[in-house]
Amino acid sequence: VLKLQNADAEEVSQLYKSLTSGDQQERRIASFLGQRNIPTKKYFPENVKMIAEKRTNSLIILGDRKSIRKIENFITNYIDTELKQPYSPL
Repeated sequence: VLKLQNADAEEVSQLYKSLTSGDQQERRIASFLGQRNIPTKKYFPENVKMIAEKRTNSLIILGDRKSIRKIENFITNYIDTELKQPYSPL
């Protein structure tokens, strides 16, 4: 369970799903077209599931330890950070 401080758990979960689903769709298309060596450009492991817990603004991450650590590090270092600039409508 990863409790978020600055980001919204549902938005992070949707972002993760959008980042991981595009690669799967490309692989399905490539296999349909008969390509045997399907290139992968994945950063995130395939065997991980992420569930957003709205009440506590947390992410429940299911998978092996190495994969979970990689995703947690990415989220804490790049997504769940404070903005360095004040909000600007421009």
